[in-house]
Amino acid sequence: MTETDWVRIPHEWATDAPSKTVYFANQLGEIKSSNCLMKPGDNGFGYLRLCVYGRMAQVQRLIARTFLGPPGDMEVNHINGNKHDNRVSNLEYVTPSQNIRHAFALGLRVARTGHASNRAGFSVADALNIVEMFKSGMSCPKIAKVYNVDRHTISRMLSGVTYGGKY
Repeated sequence: MTETDWVRIPHEWATDAPSKTVYFANQLGEIKSSNCLMKPGDNGFGYLRLCVYGRMAQVQRLIARTFLGPPGDMEVNHINGNKHDNRVSNLEYVTPSQNIRHAFALGLRVARTGHASNRAGFSVADALNIVEMFKSGMSCPKIAKVYNVDRHTISRMLSGVTYGGKY
């Protein structure tokens, strides 16, 4: 089989209703309906999608299922990190944790620390104020009382364990 040979996309997973339209995929990541090449759109998160068998589907999932088989509990990973590159040679099944680690390794995801973290308890202004209070001689327990937090929260922030850097 060459990269441009067309293979029928399985449709059992998409809908219970029988479809009169047949869809095909090739190893280049292209999808066609009968003899018409389909043009996918962006789903807003960078992935390509189109309507197949009455359901919106992401192209990488269609291609992977057609050529790599059912995913089971796995996710489709773009090996080169390009979400628009849906060639079979660029797709693989991985666990959700492997997929996240791969995204961090390629720089597609960045760890959010300090005030950018969704778990941050202090604003930037609070953090700077806490540092100034500590530098002026105020103890961690006293600063903690001012902000109504545990003293360990303050000491961990000042030592760089939390909040993205040592102050």
